[in-house]
Amino acid sequence: MQSLISTGTDSDKVVSLMRESRYYIEWIVPQFVGIDVDASAELVDLGCVLTRWLFNWEKIWVDAEERTEVAQIAGNLSEGVREVASLSQ
Repeated sequence: MQSLISTGTDSDKVVSLMRESRYYIEWIVPQFVGIDVDASAELVDLGCVLTRWLFNWEKIWVDAEERTEVAQIAGNLSEGVREVASLSQ
């Protein structure tokens, strides 16, 4: 997602990935909360971030500076999700 946002080439694909990510979070958190409450809370926070981005996406997409900031945040969040995923194994 980070590279798609950075290049600014396919807004629809980014929106689709954000929506799919939210659905995945909604699906996995109830099962994961019994294993790791803190990691579950981080995933819920990520879902909130994605929702805010989706709500403001048209404005974000046309503003190169804001889009770059979102791309950087998305990269950082992706690393956090990888860490959470490694805990569940």
